[in-house]
Amino acid sequence: MENASKALIMAGGIFLAILIITVLVYAWSLFSKYQSSHDELKDIDDLTRFNLEFTNFDRDDVQGYELITLANKVADYNYRYSNHIDAKNDAKYNPITLIIRFPNGRDDLLKFSRDETKLYLFNQNDLPYEQTKTKNEIKKIIDDALTAESYFGGQNTASMLAKNIDSVFPTDETMQRKFETQGTPIDIQKVEAVRTFNSYLPSSASSYRLSDSEFYKLRTRTYYEVVYKYYEYIQFKRGVFKCKNLTYDNIGRVSKIEFEFSGRLR
Repeated sequence: MENASKALIMAGGIFLAILIITVLVYAWSLFSKYQSSHDELKDIDDLTRFNLEFTNFDRDDVQGYELITLANKVADYNYRYSNHIDAKNDAKYNPITLIIRFPNGRDDLLKFSRDETKLYLFNQNDLPYEQTKTKNEIKKIIDDALTAESYFGGQNTASMLAKNIDSVFPTDETMQRKFETQGTPIDIQKVEAVRTFNSYLPSSASSYRLSDSEFYKLRTRTYYEVVYKYYEYIQFKRGVFKCKNLTYDNIGRVSKIEFEFSGRLR
């Protein structure tokens, strides 16, 4: 009888142990499912947050200055997180491509009032501009344009020169027309152009200041071309662009954004 009691106690202990183990396994299973679900929700939240940084540009009224911000964001992301061989980080996501097109609108956007046939920052064909890890055409445009700020002592000066490019850098045709219509001698107009140029320069850019007889220097690359590049740059920032396509990769992350110039300025 005593042996039977011990057997029952042992059996009860084994049953209780099995029950506890079963409960623990079940609880761990529930926790694992919860953790997995939690991780999935976190991944979805992270993905949504990431895409939102780029889907905010999926509009018909994106301005050029916003595209400059986007180009810098794409370049930084591709360098720090992409799976390109030169990337800096271990995240290794697919790189993002930014494309900007100017269908029949490049000249209207970038050329100013006179008959100018050359573009300094932007090519004159219909090829798109791309921002990827290996092609940084948009970043190069930005970098080239911003040299004007360091040349002439800051953004305000470069902007003023660019906005008044016709009066600071008048063409021979413009001066001849003013002489014929208003009687202002061309030599006087040249002096006026030089003095207008000087009036925009801060003291920090005094090395670029010209004497009244140095109008010819305004035709040199150091002056004219640098300011012209900055003109194209600020015109680009004023342009209105439409997002034409937003592409996602196989894990749902934004991988390509394409824009097209609308033909309008703001």
